[in-house]
Amino acid sequence: MSLEVYRNFTETYQWRVLWVEIFLVGSALMVMTLHFLLGKEMRKLIPGFATMLLGILTMIFIGVMLYGIPSGLWFSGMIARDEFTNGLRLLLLIASFFVCLLSMVFFANRSLLKVEFYAMLLIVTACMSLLVQSNHMLMFFVSLELVTVGYYVLISYPSNRGFVSQAGKKHLICGSLSSVILLLGIVLIYVSIKGSSHNLGSLDGFDFADIH
Repeated sequence: MSLEVYRNFTETYQWRVLWVEIFLVGSALMVMTLHFLLGKEMRKLIPGFATMLLGILTMIFIGVMLYGIPSGLWFSGMIARDEFTNGLRLLLLIASFFVCLLSMVFFANRSLLKVEFYAMLLIVTACMSLLVQSNHMLMFFVSLELVTVGYYVLISYPSNRGFVSQAGKKHLICGSLSSVILLLGIVLIYVSIKGSSHNLGSLDGFDFADIH
């Protein structure tokens, strides 16, 4: 493989296009770090801090969208960026922001551990943002499974209640079954593309463009 091919391969790996997801994961790590560094009284500020970070990110993203976000394929075609995916990402950020606001009302008069909820909410939002940008079966499956695991934690929260824990277990079982069915469908699609004709040997088989 020539140096030019390697150069074209690495040019698509621009981590700056994932600045929203990196900000969300970094915010989740910051929230968990503050939980260990702050005292018991100061920990009450963590929900407001997480909501503030999400609100700031949403406002910045709206400003970037108004300025213009470049469209294209990134990470060797695994991530696709266009106006539709940017709109979905904005919708996810707004929805997560309102979830944070409503959760602050929910946790107001309850002595529950809040840091787990807000950290997982930020991580799930980042994974869902990757999911809507997926342009490859591998990226689609990995991001979907990360969202599923995050939902399992959120559904099971707080885990000290019997019916909540039961709902989380049911979600885990249904999610595992659906993952198996999804993998089977991905394999069938791959076999149908790669094995349908000898002229399709150059196709990836997992790329959404090849499926069309």
